[in-house]
Amino acid sequence: MTGRYGNYLLNAEDSLFTVIINCLKNPAYVLSEAFQEKKFLFFLLMMIPVAFIPLINKKPTQLFLIIPFLLVNLMPDYVYQYSIGYQYTCGVIALFFYLIVVNISNIKAENRKYIASFMAIASIVISVSQWSYTTFYYDFYSDTGVQRNTQVDMLLESIPEEASVEASTFFIPKLSQRKELYLTVKPEQVTWEPTDYVVLMLSDKELCDVKIPYIEANGYDYVGGYENYLSIYKLKGSVY
Repeated sequence: MTGRYGNYLLNAEDSLFTVIINCLKNPAYVLSEAFQEKKFLFFLLMMIPVAFIPLINKKPTQLFLIIPFLLVNLMPDYVYQYSIGYQYTCGVIALFFYLIVVNISNIKAENRKYIASFMAIASIVISVSQWSYTTFYYDFYSDTGVQRNTQVDMLLESIPEEASVEASTFFIPKLSQRKELYLTVKPEQVTWEPTDYVVLMLSDKELCDVKIPYIEANGYDYVGGYENYLSIYKLKGSVY
């Protein structure tokens, strides 16, 4: 996971310990990375629905519970970690909820209802603004998604369980019963060892443009696929 903090590493450095040292040497750089415009927007999306209460408290020691928010979500340069649409916010949200429960009890009773109302309204407004576009997934799934998923499942199930497989990220769960399963990457990123099958998601065009010519040159044949979504290649001479 060191690569998630690559923005704090110099050339030839590859250690989380080095990340810590570099952060201590240049805290101003840490702050500049953590509060870029794109991350500040994420910060607001996280804080407005909870009325900034996690930051407003009478006990400075509670600010220690904000540190994971900084470390996990704001410091990295990995876009998914500072997006409310992904799982990297789950642990931090739990800490936020705890801080809300602890600190809202210190607020005057007559003000709590206004704060609660603000949080509810803010949550609804932000949810609608951030997620209303996703309603097209329902139409997509009902129109073509069911058929596509059925065909893809059949193709993946046709790969023998005893065979070794290298696959794109989103096919890994469906192939997880295989004893030997690898996540596919660009050839130059690892010392490549051939598997019986290679399964590629064609929407990852950058990877496929490099990977497909490479595996075809190394003895793989196309054996099946689904439109412009999935391609399966088999190693020549494989017993499977």
